[in-house]
Amino acid sequence: MENIQHLIKEQEKLSEIPKRQRYVTRPSLNKLFLDTDKKDEQIYQAYRKFGYTLKDIAKHLGVHYATISRAIKRIEKKNKMFDCKT
Repeated sequence: MENIQHLIKEQEKLSEIPKRQRYVTRPSLNKLFLDTDKKDEQIYQAYRKFGYTLKDIAKHLGVHYATISRAIKRIEKKNKMFDCKT
């Protein structure tokens, strides 16, 4: 699996491929949330990069999905502010 992971990375962007196949190499939510210091960033990565749903992330963390949505919006706002400064 590790040997072909780099080949699959480009495929993750194609919407014609079923989500289950696109994200076959994504890390589990347990692995993504090992470091508790950067929770918002981890939520953002789980949602945007690895394709987990708000519901999946919320269930894993034991919070409401709206809490996850707000965390994602905070990171997007932070990224937007950072992009404006550069």
